[in-house]
Amino acid sequence: MHNTSQHQLLQRRQQLIALSTVQRQVLANRKQNLTNSLIIVETGLQLAQRIRQHPVLFGALALCLARVQPQGVARLIQTGSVIWQTWRGIMPVLHQDR
Repeated sequence: MHNTSQHQLLQRRQQLIALSTVQRQVLANRKQNLTNSLIIVETGLQLAQRIRQHPVLFGALALCLARVQPQGVARLIQTGSVIWQTWRGIMPVLHQDR
């Protein structure tokens, strides 16, 4: 009987260790998602600060974009999307060094 009790305790311990491992991974994933969200917010705040510092420059950029032909706008959106995806991939690496 004593041996059965030890076996049950050992099984329970192994289950708890496995559960703990899963919970750690879930927490790590949630932390990474939160970190990524904060990086996006920080980048947006930095962009807003730049716009406040140089409103004429961004106004001129907006005016130029308004004058671009539709094909140019599509290319611009596609290029911007590629740059944005690249930026999002690089930002976590850059922020790890902080």
